[in-house]
Amino acid sequence: MQNLEFAEPWKHLTDKERNYAYYMAKASWAGARMVLHQLAYEAPPLFVIFQAYFAGTDFENLFASAEKSGVTADEWKNFLAYVGGFYGNLSNYHSFGDLKFVPQLEADKFKGILYSHPALEGDSEEGKTLRGVLDELFP
Repeated sequence: MQNLEFAEPWKHLTDKERNYAYYMAKASWAGARMVLHQLAYEAPPLFVIFQAYFAGTDFENLFASAEKSGVTADEWKNFLAYVGGFYGNLSNYHSFGDLKFVPQLEADKFKGILYSHPALEGDSEEGKTLRGVLDELFP
């Protein structure tokens, strides 16, 4: 994982440039949800599943939970590659040529990763929300 260093460059922007960058980013993210519906019928549910899965938990905890459920490091990397590709294209189709991409792991491993989330172990509100999302949207 790579963190972006933005603190120093941000200092060199004027208040007007900072506001422009901030509100442009917010508008882009808000408008992105419309794109999901235009690209593939499965894109909106995948987006909701990934947003719920990655909310509030760091990658190390997610990997540790997935590993406990029998997922290998390579399978985890393939899962993250798929999710990264999904977010990068805002769909499960490449941004060129109408070419669909699929995860490079078995369907049961993909589902196992999602259902291994640490929040699902307890009775937390986050766990209830995630389970509801997965149970309703995951095929």
